[in-house]
Amino acid sequence: MKFSHSVVLLLAGMLAAYPEVVGAASTDPAPSPPQQAAATPAFAYDEHAPLDLLTDVSRTADGGVRISEIEYRSGATLVRAALVSPREPQGLMPGVLFVHWLGDPATSNHTEFLGDAEWLARRGFSSLLPDEPWSAADWFEHRRSNDTDPAETVATVVALRRSLDVLARTPGVDGEHLALVGHDFGAMYGALLAGADPRVRKAVFMTPTASLAEWFLLDTARPPADRTGYETRMSAFDLPAALARATFDACLLQFAAHDRYVPVARARAFAAAIVHGEKTVRTYDAGHALDLDAATDDRREWLLAHLTST
Repeated sequence: MKFSHSVVLLLAGMLAAYPEVVGAASTDPAPSPPQQAAATPAFAYDEHAPLDLLTDVSRTADGGVRISEIEYRSGATLVRAALVSPREPQGLMPGVLFVHWLGDPATSNHTEFLGDAEWLARRGFSSLLPDEPWSAADWFEHRRSNDTDPAETVATVVALRRSLDVLARTPGVDGEHLALVGHDFGAMYGALLAGADPRVRKAVFMTPTASLAEWFLLDTARPPADRTGYETRMSAFDLPAALARATFDACLLQFAAHDRYVPVARARAFAAAIVHGEKTVRTYDAGHALDLDAATDDRREWLLAHLTST
């Protein structure tokens, strides 16, 4: 997760004052009248709509791994992604959908997890790595807005469901048993996906917090005119509720001990919301990026063990 300098300073101040809370209550002098919470979106889509799947480039990497640069359609959106598979698939195996973070511009795209996907491909698994909307430069500060956040959230989750469709149709992939790996915003949108689509049976969530709105509201340069109304609209995307609906077999949660964006209480709230399946929670001596070998090794070995057991 990467914000502008002013936003980071604001967040640091909030954490100092409220170490267990991100997104403190509004400082308006008078409380706003109560508003009815927004209805939970269905994230429905036409699964029979053409994907218009196109392969731009396909190459072979070391160890018999094929990496294909592809694009496919989700509504009006054209999704670009990398499909990483064994050159010669052996039998029917689960596939993995990787959803990247918003952080270092160099890895705020599908390349964040390319190493993980190649590692899995050498062991017989296929992975899909789409570029998400936040891969675009200045997405947080300029491309998204409070007015469009609800609609764009729905569109993003629907695009992830279309990504599952692409993965499920990949040769050698068991389309009814798919896994998810998400980091930062990728983990949070992944939680919404898991609550909407029962094909996500296993998941790795890296450094998520428990609310989309609390991160969007860190954009102090463009606050909503009606903060309470905005929070009400975004309550439709309640992550704990989505996680409670998800039908996981197993989950791994990876948190950071020195995470400026995810206080301990918010990490615990996210983890506690997972009520189905086996749950493993690990915390590392690292920052929000989780860029250390121990976290990478744990994630890969967990995926291998749980994908193989399907």
